[in-house]
Amino acid sequence: MKVSKSFHFQGNILKGFTLVEMMVALSLVGILSMIAVPSFRDYLRNAEVGEVVNQFTEPLATARNKISSTVPLAVAIPNGANQKWEDGWIIFLDKNNNFSIDADEEIILNRGQLPSYIKINATGTAAGDGGKTHLSFSQYNSVNMAGGFGASTIEFKRNDIASEHNIRRIKIAGTGRVRVCKPAGDTTCTFD
Repeated sequence: MKVSKSFHFQGNILKGFTLVEMMVALSLVGILSMIAVPSFRDYLRNAEVGEVVNQFTEPLATARNKISSTVPLAVAIPNGANQKWEDGWIIFLDKNNNFSIDADEEIILNRGQLPSYIKINATGTAAGDGGKTHLSFSQYNSVNMAGGFGASTIEFKRNDIASEHNIRRIKIAGTGRVRVCKPAGDTTCTFD
């Protein structure tokens, strides 16, 4: 009896992958994932800091748009007694200029505590210079500080990794102009 060297199943030759081909394919997938996973992780970390910054700037812009002659100030204050931005923040319309929330004042956002790996540093009244830690905008879109008008910077960064790519700064000019920048690649994005 004669034995055929190729396998036939009802007249068709069986096709498939060899073990060597499978090992090469799996090796390529492993190499590509070793490259992609760290990049994706950095992307997610970067996006998280950007999201927290947006949770500060967008409600602040909404509050500034609602300022009128009857509501002269839009105010952002840290949440809680510690006066730390990491504890979250409250953005509201301050009718009586006392930098505190009263029963008849509209709250735009009440943001809870941030994750422990996000650190916030600030300058100007955002850091508590001149009294209570706050940011406030007058009906003339200027930054209202104790004793006049001035600029502030608020820096958001992750403290679990050392990379300038995970830092965002909100630069607020004395005129009220708000700008978000990244110090990585932007020489005008200083912390002052």
